[in-house]
Amino acid sequence: MARQRRFVEHHRWMIRSFALTTSIALNRVWLILFIVLLLPHVDTTYGGDQDAMIRAAAGAIVWLGLVIVQPPRGTFVRSMEPTETVTLLKGDTASARMPTPAVRKELDIGEGVPVLVVFRADGSRELYPADRIRVGR
Repeated sequence: MARQRRFVEHHRWMIRSFALTTSIALNRVWLILFIVLLLPHVDTTYGGDQDAMIRAAAGAIVWLGLVIVQPPRGTFVRSMEPTETVTLLKGDTASARMPTPAVRKELDIGEGVPVLVVFRADGSRELYPADRIRVGR
């Protein structure tokens, strides 16, 4: 792309390539860390089943939001989503939780992405994908 002078596209592609390569390496580090942390519990928590422990460690990587699982397509490195700022006014509160399958579909978010629930002072409630939101005052 750079040879064709499509520098903007080339720049995006290089950032994507760097993110993918870094993520692959970092995910292996996270996986090893989780396995080391979970290994003492293999007999008690996982009944001696090392495969179950490794699945739990891999699941933690998904839970951290580093990868996206989209059955039946596969598993992908999460790209950075554009963010918007949600302003909390006086009396508003916010909390995070995991979404129901219906909410995941409604907000078009992947498995392992929490939602931010904003409770407004007037009693209304708003849901946002937590990976695309910043909270401000």
